[in-house]
Amino acid sequence: MMFRDKRLACGRSQAGFTLLELCIVTIIIGLVIAGGAAAYNQWIKQEVEKETRINVMNAVSALTLYRDVYGHYPCPAPLTASRDNPTIAVTPAATYGVATDCTAATKDYELDAGVTAAGVIRTTKTTAPTTFGYYNRDTKVTTTQPVIVRVGALPYRTLNMKEPQSYDGYKNKLFYAVTEQLTDRAIFNVMGGGISVLNEENASSIEPANIGHFILFSAGENGAGAFSQGGTVNTPCTANVAALEQQNCTFADTIFRSAQKSNNEGSVEGIDDIVAYSSHKEMPLWEKGKNVDSPRDISAKISGKVGVGASVAA
Repeated sequence: MMFRDKRLACGRSQAGFTLLELCIVTIIIGLVIAGGAAAYNQWIKQEVEKETRINVMNAVSALTLYRDVYGHYPCPAPLTASRDNPTIAVTPAATYGVATDCTAATKDYELDAGVTAAGVIRTTKTTAPTTFGYYNRDTKVTTTQPVIVRVGALPYRTLNMKEPQSYDGYKNKLFYAVTEQLTDRAIFNVMGGGISVLNEENASSIEPANIGHFILFSAGENGAGAFSQGGTVNTPCTANVAALEQQNCTFADTIFRSAQKSNNEGSVEGIDDIVAYSSHKEMPLWEKGKNVDSPRDISAKISGKVGVGASVAA
């Protein structure tokens, strides 16, 4: 009588794969890996954008706090300073992450000269009103001045922020533009802003228009015109950059763009900048005086009668 080894028979029937089976398995594994890689890349993009938005909003909070304490905004830090060589040999000196001197009137800070030797940009307002009467609290004199905007990097050291908070998620410097006159405590005026912010419909995002205090933004994923940690521009702001984005990197005037993100980067509508801005509507009622350490040295930011703890007859 003959006995058949079922184990051997079973082993022989399951041994190996056909070429077709191997191809099917390989395709399935490839699809799983490709799908996982695409999902991972999408997650990375979302995390980078999330980090950028958090840093921008943290910077807005820091600038607002600085203004509330000192009665003015800080000047921008130099864009061209490198974290490896932090000091630019200009007069007055410009230092990485430190606010430049907005009172400087030397050739290093010339107006409308592109990026100046100090690593900042000064540009004039081209939309009405182009001038504003600034009242000086110290001299008691009102002077009519052309509205000027300075563009540079976020002065994170002056704001007592951590260095990583001064970059976007793509490790480029956050842009910070501020009305120059609002960096001077003596002539600070809530209505004296000079920044215009337009949306994708060319309508003002600020009401009243054209009097924004400051604007913060990231150049986004495409990095058009962005300055690296080394103080260089990796992706120049050229004619190939979408029209909407050019307003956030050419700095030919005081008009900036805050538009809905578009993936159609090759069109006029294409823009991926992440933007936040401030105007007079976010201003507190009171401000610190010249002596910021004195609790008694305060003044109101509105005109007319003000009562504290008592009613005042009209």
